[in-house]
Amino acid sequence: MCCHLVDGDKVAVQSDHNITYQMTQLSDSTEAPPADDSEIDDLYFHLQRTRFVIQKILVPIVVIVGVVLNCINIAVLTQKVMRTSSTNFYLTALACCDVLYLIFGLTMGLKHYESIKHTSTYARYRLPFGKPITDTCSNSGVWITLTFTIERYIGVCYPMKGKVICTPERAKIITLIVVLTAAIITVPEFFEWVTVETLDANNNTKVSVRPSALREADAYKWGYTYVNQALFTFLPLILLLVFNSLLVRAVMRATQQRRAMAKMPVSQNDRQERQQREQQRITIMLIGVVLVFLLCQMPQAIQNLYITYLQVSDNLTPTRLHILTITANVFNLLVMLNSSANFLLYSFFSMKFRRTFKRICCRCLLRASNMDHMFSEAEGSKTNLILQTTLPPTVGTSPRKSPNSRSGSFATPRLSTVGLNNKTSVVKQKNGYLEVQQGSFV
Repeated sequence: MCCHLVDGDKVAVQSDHNITYQMTQLSDSTEAPPADDSEIDDLYFHLQRTRFVIQKILVPIVVIVGVVLNCINIAVLTQKVMRTSSTNFYLTALACCDVLYLIFGLTMGLKHYESIKHTSTYARYRLPFGKPITDTCSNSGVWITLTFTIERYIGVCYPMKGKVICTPERAKIITLIVVLTAAIITVPEFFEWVTVETLDANNNTKVSVRPSALREADAYKWGYTYVNQALFTFLPLILLLVFNSLLVRAVMRATQQRRAMAKMPVSQNDRQERQQREQQRITIMLIGVVLVFLLCQMPQAIQNLYITYLQVSDNLTPTRLHILTITANVFNLLVMLNSSANFLLYSFFSMKFRRTFKRICCRCLLRASNMDHMFSEAEGSKTNLILQTTLPPTVGTSPRKSPNSRSGSFATPRLSTVGLNNKTSVVKQKNGYLEVQQGSFV
């Protein structure tokens, strides 16, 4: 969602435009605050330690693992056997958004490395381009999650309508509309910051980023902020809570009906029962996906609401700012964990996902084994070809003698060793046969 703290340590540089630029400077500062308050000094120490552990150790690990797992999700969900479901198309789009969010979110966190932070290229990229792109990926993921939750609700509670509405073709169109709408709404963020070039005392060019006139406008601060927060934070969370609760109730009701039908003498055939159970497992899986999403996203949403309250009431003190910055690191880690954990949910709940994943793994292993076998056969063919071209036809057969035109006697044909190195030898056995001991060929 647009309120994500994409760089993990700022309370101000997010889509909550209510926070002033002076607070942004304080939050971005890596130097100790000038205040003499020991409490602020302690908070700054904890902030630096939190940044190091989360931003330099945990976040890179989570991003690498998350990108790999989401790529596996894409590979499994795009298989032909999985493309028959509209839900799998939504999950594929969500995995793509998660991959992009993790990658761009990691680039936003590079500000914690001094060798990168002060470069002009990174300064031009981070806020003017990196942050809007990251927010676009995050916003798209939020709406896609809401979309497949509503779609699943229609399919479970209104199955006849679901067969008409919930189709892969409609899912492609809806996903395209969702992503384009999220991108269009996020476009103004590209114009919030401007880069300024100044000369320092040594006559070197220094690039800095300043808020634009658009960002400083009161109408933009308040109007766009509340619209953004409503569309990508509170409205999706409220709708997800409502529809997820309805799905839970529908699953519980379906479970009770299945138990009641199991006691009846006439029941459905095994194929229909398996299909119903698979659909119920998919519904439970999506409920789990939404629950994890809510648990990981809700803390940030609550903190953003609290920040807005503090800013409006003019109570955002340096002490509170440092506390909120520390918690922002933790909440950002939760968001990245949410973008990385869906593979575990798919593997745990969906039997079809597990079977397809195993089939892909077996196919890759079989392909690697076939390649090794092909190379070994090629080496063997090469060896046989060299032997056939360098040895006479009498190798391995009874020694024949050709008549001598002069003496009438028989002479054993000579054996040529041209093309063989010193590791190859031809030995005549006692029974008259010739044995070729192969070595490596030149």
